[in-house]
Amino acid sequence: MEKLTDKTSSMDALLESESDESGSDAESFEQPYEPAPDALLNRLNRVRIIFEDEGDNALKLETHFRSEYATLEIEFAKKQQDEVLVERQLAWRERNTGIISQLELEKRYRALKKRYSIAGDDLWRSSNEKLRLENPTAIISMQLDSDQSAASKIPELLLPLYRKPDAIITRRNIRRKPCNWTSDVIEYYSANWEDHGKTVHQNGSIAWCHANGTWYPYNMGPARIVPFLIAANKLEELIFGS
Repeated sequence: MEKLTDKTSSMDALLESESDESGSDAESFEQPYEPAPDALLNRLNRVRIIFEDEGDNALKLETHFRSEYATLEIEFAKKQQDEVLVERQLAWRERNTGIISQLELEKRYRALKKRYSIAGDDLWRSSNEKLRLENPTAIISMQLDSDQSAASKIPELLLPLYRKPDAIITRRNIRRKPCNWTSDVIEYYSANWEDHGKTVHQNGSIAWCHANGTWYPYNMGPARIVPFLIAANKLEELIFGS
């Protein structure tokens, strides 16, 4: 009888021991052990990834906004230049009809020229900003997009060409254009008032512009239309393709 009791006690103890071990395994399975430094490092990595994603999205939104704003500034500057050109035409017609004098015409031209120059500076700055935002690594040989016309892409292609490098700026005093450069240009294009059968008494000292079909004061400086950094045979290829 004592032997049976001892066996029963041993079985109960063995069952309790197995139950404790199984419970311990279940608890260990539900909550795997992870060292505190590793857990903290994993949490920090997850937070960093989330912040990086949010930062990238915010940067993209800011870049898009600045690009759209630059586009609006470009359109506004172009409209300002168009208004100046229209006012020039009106001033010239008023001069031809005797409404204003030649002196008044030249005065208006000077004011309009200043406005046109300011608008041109704004256009240049906004165009540079837009090009830098949309393509920071833009180079001269960039390809035209298939869904974008060549005419709309030309200004962006030409922008890097008009940037004055430091070497050219430092040589500005050395490479001055000849004093008779303007008169030679007017003579070459037959733009003098004498070439068109006019007299100095009728219209004063004026010159004809073939580009927009308008008479201007003789002392108005022609604008540079050829980029600084382009070979003589590359302009046609840039505009019309090879």
